[in-house]
Amino acid sequence: MTPEEELRRASRAKQILNDEIFSEAVTTVKNALIEGIVRTAFVDEKLREKLCQRLAVVDSTIALIESTMQTGEFAQAEIERLSLIDRAKEFFNG
Repeated sequence: MTPEEELRRASRAKQILNDEIFSEAVTTVKNALIEGIVRTAFVDEKLREKLCQRLAVVDSTIALIESTMQTGEFAQAEIERLSLIDRAKEFFNG
């Protein structure tokens, strides 16, 4: 993937993370899962385990979107570095 493509994906990831409805949905789901974990009967280990796994999936999804956004920050730095190299080549060669 080119740095420009990574930058576009990062922008989209940032939009998703900053989207009010998405944030509300994630918060609601996480709170419901945590509430379910807290309220499960002590002996109901299987249900608690399932709820913990689902919470981990939500957290992993958010982490993946955040990682995409961070990759875009690195891509921006790479684009700037390549631009600087190109300008230096023009200066010295032309």
